[in-house]
Amino acid sequence: MSPSKTGPALPPRLRPMLLFILLTMMTFGGPMAIVLVGRGGDRPGWPPDRPVEWWTFGIVTIGFVLLMASCILDASLTLRQSRRDATPSTSEPKSAPTDSTPDRPEVRP
Repeated sequence: MSPSKTGPALPPRLRPMLLFILLTMMTFGGPMAIVLVGRGGDRPGWPPDRPVEWWTFGIVTIGFVLLMASCILDASLTLRQSRRDATPSTSEPKSAPTDSTPDRPEVRP
């Protein structure tokens, strides 16, 4: 086998995986928590009649929005960093050609 031209594979980063796991748990568990908490009280229908139902709805919604924004922010920062790492550095001086003859001969009329 020949060695990879792109270098060794990078280990997976922990932060995006943790954010993704938390967002997945919130996506599936959040609506279940809203339904289970909302089934109690005098009226089990909508709108909720107890403060705990409103607090559950608000916390689940805000948590989901914050996790989604965190995932998008982390992805954009990672993309920006990878683009910055991929561009060649402009601080390195460009080397002058060592051969004084041009690559193509000049065309004279």
